[in-house]
Amino acid sequence: MDLLGLLSAVAAVVSLVGAGFAWWRSNLSRKAKAAAERAEREASEALAAARLLAESMERQAESMEQLVASIRRPPLSAEHVSNMLFRLNNDTDAEAAVEEVVNVDDFLRPPFDAVPFTMPPRGAQEFLVLTAWGHPTPTVATLRTREHGVRHVRLPPRP
Repeated sequence: MDLLGLLSAVAAVVSLVGAGFAWWRSNLSRKAKAAAERAEREASEALAAARLLAESMERQAESMEQLVASIRRPPLSAEHVSNMLFRLNNDTDAEAAVEEVVNVDDFLRPPFDAVPFTMPPRGAQEFLVLTAWGHPTPTVATLRTREHGVRHVRLPPRP
């Protein structure tokens, strides 16, 4: 074999090795590109799932707030003490100022002796609900308060 043939054979082998290496790198690059696209797709799906979860959590928090508001004890309540005597309770940790009995005409006589009045935190004010034949006994006292606006306080039935 002559030198030129040998050089040609070496060049062919080097070319084959170079082509094999290029093919191998290309194959790795294709796999890496496919893996990157797959990772991008998975990240997009995870982001969409996280957004849905966040929206769901916000709706759940709103529902919980509504539930808490619905079961929270009202600021004013009434209880029957004896015969025609009732007690209006301030169930808050702040003063409650009753400015007006809105439905005073539903009562035979005004239930509170002096309006407006202020009840201390967790305090109470007793009042009378007089009854007479032919005059219905009110079941609700509608009070306008400075702190809570108009409140409908249910009067419990007498035993």
